[in-house]
Amino acid sequence: MTKIEIRNNIIKFIISLAFGVLAFFSARRWYFATNPLLEVSYFAETIIALIICAVSFFIFPILGKGLSGWIEETITKTVSLTLKKFIREQQLKNKKKVAERKEEKERYQKYKGALFLDTSAIIDGRIVEVARAGFLLGKIVAPRFVLEEVQQVSDSSASLKRQRGRRGLDNVNELKKIIGKNFSILETKNGGEVDKLLINYAKKYDAKLVTVDFNLNKLAKVSGITVLNVNDLASALTTVVLIGEKILVTIKQKGKEEDQGVGFLGDGTMVVVTGGQSFIGQEKEVEVTRVLQKEAGKMIFAKIAG
Repeated sequence: MTKIEIRNNIIKFIISLAFGVLAFFSARRWYFATNPLLEVSYFAETIIALIICAVSFFIFPILGKGLSGWIEETITKTVSLTLKKFIREQQLKNKKKVAERKEEKERYQKYKGALFLDTSAIIDGRIVEVARAGFLLGKIVAPRFVLEEVQQVSDSSASLKRQRGRRGLDNVNELKKIIGKNFSILETKNGGEVDKLLINYAKKYDAKLVTVDFNLNKLAKVSGITVLNVNDLASALTTVVLIGEKILVTIKQKGKEEDQGVGFLGDGTMVVVTGGQSFIGQEKEVEVTRVLQKEAGKMIFAKIAG
């Protein structure tokens, strides 16, 4: 017999003895102290203690070995299932990340360098005429959060504001017809301030912003984003006149100052004519005296030629 076997037997003996002693005193306390078996004190207690000792010495190790095997098998299966579940979840996460990266790459290619419309440009409507004239080239994008803001304006309780919002929705539909497949709506999940979202998405997709909003124009330029301001475009397309040049203009109404008349060029540029009040309703030749360029557009000052 090896030392290990001797040690194990000693341990089993001590444990069995402990169980036997415990069984002896428990049996006596619960029943046999007052009801001795065969009227012999300690007889029943001794038999029970010996049986428990034998069971503890011979049977418990077998049961313990079986229980140990069951526990070991259960732990092995649990660990195996947990690892498999973890690996499967990681694989799914990796597949999801790969799919998201692929989708984002496709989105980047789709919206790269596009013109992103803001709420003010859509409601303003002049961008529709630019598109109709064939000057709006490339990809045009209306983000979902911008369209939602236009919808909110169209639902306003204020009559004028509501009309502007509905005109904006009509402009979107018109742009879809004119531009066709190059017009798209950017679906987004995140909410927040519209101007900041526009800036972030324009940076993300290396896009340009189309706006008539003064504050967004400044913010975008500070952020390094190219801005196409419809007002700047309108100013660039107004008729170029020189001081001293003579032009024909129909005087439509009175001016602010005495004896002033006001007319308009074909592009909508206002012409203030000194001495023109008496010629309201008539087309007159006037001589340009001054050209004033403002943020809102160009104004021409003139006098009756002669």
